[in-house]
Amino acid sequence: MEVLQELALQTISLYHFLTPYLTPLTSTLTSAYTQIYPIALPYLNRLLILAHDSPALVSVALLLLFLLLAMRILGAVQRLVVWWFRLMVRTAFLWGRGGAGVCGLAAGAGEDGG
Repeated sequence: MEVLQELALQTISLYHFLTPYLTPLTSTLTSAYTQIYPIALPYLNRLLILAHDSPALVSVALLLLFLLLAMRILGAVQRLVVWWFRLMVRTAFLWGRGGAGVCGLAAGAGEDGG
C-alpha cells in the first residue's frame, strides 16, 4: 500500500511540475478536437455502421493488424539478434588484433611458452 501512495505522490508532483508546459498543448488539442469533431463524426458513424453490418471485415482488419504487429516485433528481434552477433564477432576477431582477443587466446593456448 505504501508503494501505491508513493507512486501517487510522485505522479501528482510530476503533474504539478509539468502543468505550465502542458497547458498550451492541452489547449491546442482541445481546440483541434472541437474543430475536427463535427467534420469527422459522420464519417466515423458510417464506418461503425459498416463494421456492424459486416463483422467479417472487422475480423480481417484485426487479423491484418495482428500480423503487422507481429512483423514489427519480429523485425525488432531480428535487429537485436544481428546487433548481438556483430558485437560478438567484433569482440572475438577485431578487438584482439594484438593477440588479446578470444581467437588470439585460443590460438595461444596451444603454445607451450618455452
